[in-house]
Amino acid sequence: SGRHPPPAIVKIDVEGAEARVLQGAAQTLTTHKPVVLAEIHSDALMAECRALLEGFGYEVEVMLDEAERRQEGAAHIIARALPEARR
Repeated sequence: SGRHPPPAIVKIDVEGAEARVLQGAAQTLTTHKPVVLAEIHSDALMAECRALLEGFGYEVEVMLDEAERRQEGAAHIIARALPEARR
């Protein structure tokens, strides 16, 4: 049929353009609710990405502690749709 199933997981590693990717994926995120794995490169981007994802009905978990974030130079997050948002 040429059609692909919707994604179950989206991985984002775009060196500072994370919020733009999330904005561009708004329809997929709100309709299909895939798990989102992302590397985020600044506190300002973290705040923006968290706000976007929460607005799409997701909960965001930071997977590295503060010392690991400083060493890595980025935060890694996993975002999952809240149960009421999955319907």
